[in-house]
Amino acid sequence: MTKVVMSIAHRAKCMAFNAMVLALCVIRHTSCDHTVGHMPAMRHMLYTMRHMLYTMRYALCSMLYALSPFTLVAQIKDTAANIPVFFVNTGYELPGGDMADRFGNNAEIGGGFFFKTKSNWIIGIDGNFLWGDNVKEDNILDGIKTESGEIIGSDGLFAEVRISERGMKLPFIKVGKLWNYKILKANANSGCFVLIGYGLLQHKIKIQDITRTVPQIAGDYIKGYDRLTNGSAITESFGYLYLDKKKRINFFINIEFTQAWTKSRRDFNFDTMAKDETKRFDTLWGIKFGWLIPIYKKVPEEYYYY
Repeated sequence: MTKVVMSIAHRAKCMAFNAMVLALCVIRHTSCDHTVGHMPAMRHMLYTMRHMLYTMRYALCSMLYALSPFTLVAQIKDTAANIPVFFVNTGYELPGGDMADRFGNNAEIGGGFFFKTKSNWIIGIDGNFLWGDNVKEDNILDGIKTESGEIIGSDGLFAEVRISERGMKLPFIKVGKLWNYKILKANANSGCFVLIGYGLLQHKIKIQDITRTVPQIAGDYIKGYDRLTNGSAITESFGYLYLDKKKRINFFINIEFTQAWTKSRRDFNFDTMAKDETKRFDTLWGIKFGWLIPIYKKVPEEYYYY
């Protein structure tokens, strides 16, 4: 919040400046409308004066405001406050545990909402969509491939089938604490934070029949190959929250760790001819960056005249 202290001298300066600009405009207008048509030298002189006065108007504007000693803009020291914040984020993660046997690295994108209290406690909710192209468990379709590793479609031609990673972390309820530490032009609600969260981690192998000629993976049959897996998960986040004094640049950056206790949600896998009863421990860790949209309570500006 900014309080503008305006002195009488400053107000007089503004009035004088406006009067000067008005006079200059009148002179310029007069030089245009009343130039002596029968005196070329006089007309040229007035034309030159008109442009000189036009230029001087802007020069005086810059000088008066740059050199004025009467205007004082004071910044009121910002303080911690209750702030609701919406955000969107993206990130990059590396798998661990059982998840590293199935997938490679993945990207993520998501968003959410949190509320930061005046005492710097944080509570919020978020969700993220995961995707990647590195599937290590790529033998799931071996049973319908030829000896050369191709899949023949119902049209007798080689089919194009792609596999990739898809997943989500949704929803995650998070609570934590922020410790004020200002950098650059951050306000008093910025600082280092620690969050812990609880939610669900889910992932599967996405199978795409590009040519749409493979009946073995059409419709519900695809569920016998996609390895849909999910379970309870917890997260730990360590990062920095930046809220700009001018409310223009607001972001966070953090490192997040995820641990999940998951299992297969399919009743039967066609390639193994059995149900997967394995209890899995999947982990992820990576870096996230988010863009914040804080909702500040509107405070009316105050003006003092002396």
